[in-house]
Amino acid sequence: AGLLRPTSGRVRIAGHDLAVETLEAREKIGLLTEEPGLPDRLTPLWHVSFHLRLRGAARREASTRARAVLEEMGLADSLEMPIGCLSKGNRLKVALARAVAHEPDVLLLDEPTANLDIETSIRVRDLVRSRASRGCTVLLATHNPHEAEELCDDIVVLGKGRILAHGSPGALRGGEGCGMVLEVKLAGSAGAVAGSVSRLPWVALARPEDDRLLIEPDSSGIPDTALAEVVAAVAPLRVVELRR
Repeated sequence: AGLLRPTSGRVRIAGHDLAVETLEAREKIGLLTEEPGLPDRLTPLWHVSFHLRLRGAARREASTRARAVLEEMGLADSLEMPIGCLSKGNRLKVALARAVAHEPDVLLLDEPTANLDIETSIRVRDLVRSRASRGCTVLLATHNPHEAEELCDDIVVLGKGRILAHGSPGALRGGEGCGMVLEVKLAGSAGAVAGSVSRLPWVALARPEDDRLLIEPDSSGIPDTALAEVVAAVAPLRVVELRR
């Protein structure tokens, strides 16, 4: 969004280098942050209209566009109500309306449905789909894998600042681009049985961590017989939990 300098690499927004053409790039962006920072005393209609005026819209045009997008978000009855009197879900709708009112080419959304009721979450997802269908690129950060699968054409899975997997929902479901690991929780020390598990023909590495054993398969993948083979290899320890 141009709020922080990158430590490395380059960011291009709709063809504009964010470090060189900062204003041109920001004109193309609609941003929803985790904390939307809405003024309690102002009304949704005034607030969204004001942001459109800052972006160069004439007064009447700003008011008309603000009203239309707020009504699209289901806020027709709250246009003139102080934002501080609105529910959390409705405040998020105001912030979303502010982000999309100028019809940005790129929409950056930080967990837009976190802690929302089901009806509001559905409306937010519908808005994301409608903007994407108009040619807007949406970059969505979410902890909800079902939401990512439902909305996204391309998914990047991050863990501790690293890319763990990248691909389409279908590809990731099939394990493409994703290093598959079996995690086995044992009733005892995993170090005692790591050697026997590592000798299984499909195991590339068996790494013990206290009472857990992380098993990385070789290129042949995880066979259907993996559970039975692991249970036999760790005996007499009992397998408490096994997950892919």
